[in-house]
Amino acid sequence: MHLYQKINQDTAAKEDWTKQPNYQNWADDIRKLVELDGKSVEKVRKMIDWCQGDNFWKTNILSAQKLRDHFEKMEKQAKSLRAKKTVTRKEILPDWKEVTEEEMMIDPEVEKRAQAYIASKKAVEK
Repeated sequence: MHLYQKINQDTAAKEDWTKQPNYQNWADDIRKLVELDGKSVEKVRKMIDWCQGDNFWKTNILSAQKLRDHFEKMEKQAKSLRAKKTVTRKEILPDWKEVTEEEMMIDPEVEKRAQAYIASKKAVEK
């Protein structure tokens, strides 16, 4: 039912449908995905959400049977895309670059001038 609701949200997909799906067949395909293919219900739900958010797959996954047929391929693609997005580089600073609390303190005179500057800019905007 979750897959049908997701597909039904997409107006382009609705136009391709000429009849209501056979819910018994859909339920059987989802059951096979869980029991025979060993996918958890949560993983199936997440894949449904992912494929219906993907421009390519949302036009190709319009039934539970297609979801089951392409599940492995989509799973690999989703993992690949996730891995590309999560590549981050952490810069490690040398020990001598540790900033002390004293270095983080703002000179009161500088802070006073900055506040005056900000106030003058706000006055001009009004």
